[in-house]
Amino acid sequence: MKMLLWFAVVSILLGTGTASATDYYISPIGNDNNNGTTVATAWQTLAYSAGQLSAGETLYFIDVGQNWKGEHFNAVNSGTAENPIKIRAYNGTPTLDGGDINDNGDDHIGIDCDKVKYWDIQGLKIINYNYGIRFRFAEGCSASNNEFGFMNHSSIQIRSSTNCTFEYNDVHDCRWNQISLIGDYKYGVCDNIHIKNNNLYTTAPIFHGCLDLTGYLTNIYIDNNTFTDSPDFPGIYQHQTINTMDGLYIRNNSFSNVLRGIHLDDPAENIVIADNRYWDAPYVEESGFLKSTNDPIENVTLIGNYAWGDVSSGAGYHVYHRFQNSIITGNTVTGFESDDVEYYFWNAYGCVLQNSMVEGKNNYKVKTVGSTVPVEYTDGTVFMIDSVLARHGVSGSFGRVASDTTSTVTVYPMFRVVIK
Repeated sequence: MKMLLWFAVVSILLGTGTASATDYYISPIGNDNNNGTTVATAWQTLAYSAGQLSAGETLYFIDVGQNWKGEHFNAVNSGTAENPIKIRAYNGTPTLDGGDINDNGDDHIGIDCDKVKYWDIQGLKIINYNYGIRFRFAEGCSASNNEFGFMNHSSIQIRSSTNCTFEYNDVHDCRWNQISLIGDYKYGVCDNIHIKNNNLYTTAPIFHGCLDLTGYLTNIYIDNNTFTDSPDFPGIYQHQTINTMDGLYIRNNSFSNVLRGIHLDDPAENIVIADNRYWDAPYVEESGFLKSTNDPIENVTLIGNYAWGDVSSGAGYHVYHRFQNSIITGNTVTGFESDDVEYYFWNAYGCVLQNSMVEGKNNYKVKTVGSTVPVEYTDGTVFMIDSVLARHGVSGSFGRVASDTTSTVTVYPMFRVVIK
């Protein structure tokens, strides 16, 4: 018994029976005949190195002042949650250059993580591909602290994947959209995806919105991103959903000079849109912080958002077509034109407009089509709808905008009825 215990202790101390992770290196001036285990013996090509990595291992990309040109990295093996496969920059900004932004082939991808698990990609610059990175049928993959530019389609496509993260990336000048999330009914849902702390901007027109949400999607988290300069398309565009999109969380994002901050176009439910900022709206018709169209959008909490600028230039909260059973609370809009409509409800059954705030004036307009909309202030703020003073009760002050009207809500924040 003592002998067995002694062998067990020695095995633990020496690491017997455990695999030690290996660091590998790749350089544009390396050689695939090398062992890849030191800077001096680095591999050279993306295709070769992609097939050499196993769980827990790290591949360091060496910046020597020239790029990998026209190459593709296709992940082969999988990591684990405890031991992911890692891609890192050894120094500088190693660059993968696809060489042809006009190539829209489905295989023109910088790094393709297809049917693999737990890859972690950091510190690269990826340019001139159709997609910079693709996570397809993947699990637990992440990309962070990279730069993406000049893509024919998107910086990243996350398709029918689960538990993936895209964060702290700099994304610019992608032609179709900056980020693409797709769920396929046939191949599987895209679930528990985190898009956060990214900077998305462009110096040339994009053709389909900055962040595109398509297909079978659940539990999508979009937090702390900046969306800049997309005057013809939305910052976040949800459309062509399969079944009903369930679980969308859009929080603490900034939208500047985009057509609409958020456009929800197909069935969705259980949505939180909170503490976002929208300003510098383009002077075009139907710009605004939020627009929903066509299909039922249900159980939405729209809270604490701030829209700057004249509503005629797009600072309004436009709530269109069957936006139902939702609460719009604590949002602020600035508007200075007397004919502006800050809130527009179209067949928005079961919605409540609560604790709305304005800057630059003491009133805002609410337009309704096909449904009435309750207006309330839970702190007892005195307000009027047109010339009718709101009633007061133990839980605040209340009014109602009738169906098919445009009414002016005038707020007197210096006066409150004491709620006991």
